[in-house]
This record gives sequence, structure tokens and C-alpha cells, in this order.
Amino acid sequence: MSPSDSIDVRVTLVEWMAALERELGVSFGEVDIDALLDVTRVAAHGVARPAGPLTTFAIGFAAGLSTGIATDSSAGEPDTTAAVRELSTKAAALVSTWRPDAAGAAEEA
Repeated sequence: MSPSDSIDVRVTLVEWMAALERELGVSFGEVDIDALLDVTRVAAHGVARPAGPLTTFAIGFAAGLSTGIATDSSAGEPDTTAAVRELSTKAAALVSTWRPDAAGAAEEA
């Protein structure tokens, strides 16, 4: 991939996020696209390919519910960028230690 291809992909992803905001009627705020793509890759390669999008869904869902994880001190409003970054880090760390047998054993206990 050439540097211009990388720039084109970045522009496309930013435009896609803006289109999703309009279509879904929400504002995502500042989205750390690289962090989300990284955790998607880590989960897809460390667990199973379908775990990638499921992981990003779980992070988004948790960020939406976690209004108190991180707060922008100037506005006193939830900082979803920091929440997504923190949750992405936690999910990526889980991938490195997760084993299918361990998950099943924990549920049975």
C-alpha cells in the first residue's frame, strides 16, 4: 500500500464515521480510529476472526454505558474518547491471556 493509499483509506474512514453519525443520529465525538482498528486486529488474530468486530461492538457498548469512566474536566461531560481508549486497552490485554478452555472452566466453577 502506498502512502497515498493510506491517506485515501483514512479519509474514507473519517467520512464513513461522519455518515454513520448522521444515519444513526448520534455524535461519536473524537474517535481514535487507530485504537479501534488495532484492538480489532488483535482480537481477530488472537482469538478468532469473528472476535474482531464483536470486540469493537463490546467496547462501543461499554463506552456508551460507562458515563463515569472518564470526564472532560472543562465541560463535566463523559469523555467517550478516553473511555474507548481505556476499554480497547483492556480488551487487547484480555486477548493475550484468554484461552477457550479457561473461559469454559470459569463458567463451570
